[in-house]
Amino acid sequence: MLTLVEGLVRSEGGIGSMLLNQNKHLHLDAVFAIQLVILLVGILQDYLFGVLKELFCPYTNLTLERQ
Repeated sequence: MLTLVEGLVRSEGGIGSMLLNQNKHLHLDAVFAIQLVILLVGILQDYLFGVLKELFCPYTNLTLERQ
């Protein structure tokens, strides 16, 4: 969604406008590279949020004694 909004409002720049500009000129290798960077940053953020959750909230994954 963020890249879509940045593409619509190109005056601010951002990764969405860069993605749409590369797609407009059919530089598909650059489009794929940008999408890969977005995916890798998302996976890294998900992992880091999990580590921070375990570090700051260690009791969030408690289970019941009886199952």
